Amino acid sequence: DQFFVRDHFEEPDLSLANWKLRIEGKVAHPLDLSFSDLLESPAAQQESLLECAGNGESGGAVSMGIWQGVSLSSLLKMAGADPAGDVLLEGADAGQLLKDSARTPYLRIVPAKKCRAPGSLVAIKLNGRFLPQRNGFPARVILPGWYGMDSVKWLRRIAVLAPREKPAGYDESGMSQLYSRLRKGQAPFRITSVLVKSVIDYPPKEAKLVAATHPISGYAWTGDGVIRRVEVSVDGGKSWSAAKLDTVPRPFAWTRWSYSWQAKPGEH
Repeated sequence: DQFFVRDHFEEPDLSLANWKLRIEGKVAHPLDLSFSDLLESPAAQQESLLECAGNGESGGAVSMGIWQGVSLSSLLKMAGADPAGDVLLEGADAGQLLKDSARTPYLRIVPAKKCRAPGSLVAIKLNGRFLPQRNGFPARVILPGWYGMDSVKWLRRIAVLAPREKPAGYDESGMSQLYSRLRKGQAPFRITSVLVKSVIDYPPKEAKLVAATHPISGYAWTGDGVIRRVEVSVDGGKSWSAAKLDTVPRPFAWTRWSYSWQAKPGEH
């Protein structure tokens, strides 16, 4: 219940009675899978952090969990998917992105390589329990190391595309404009991998403390890499000291760190 929530459109009203997952497009065997079909498929598990691409410098739009479900690559293989084709992921939530655009379901196009990467899942459980409705029940995608907008919630359709294929209406809906980084003199490029980041969770911002020894603690994470070192500055970046890594760094997971601070009078 502490896992962060971000939505693009209104949360859909789904039940196991009216939900199915359709796999179609450039496949040899189109599939309609029920929730029971996913439960009976070979299980896969992945510990992975999930962060919103719009998470601020010290924002709380990041959480970590253990996801359980079915390997996305195994579902594509089961359907006989074209290995060269990128994958369209469609959620059951729908709405209007642009003022003059048509109503559309939430869509993301993900490269074939990422969909077939180890750890990419169609998840049905979070931390040992079935997904909460707000986090994508009955099933959602998890793409470890990538920002959360591509881990489509309320998943209802997977469509394998032909090389360089764009679904009808995709650009017109505004979907292709979401989550692109703009730099002066360069073409926009898509945001994908989680960037390296560290936050302090104690002491809180603007805390008033006595001059004494205080623990500083926080979390650090990145996308496809692994955190190797965290350093702390208490003088605005003039000097840095090594923090202790309290958890073993692992891919796709955050690392908890701590630092013992000899606090002197003043602002730090």
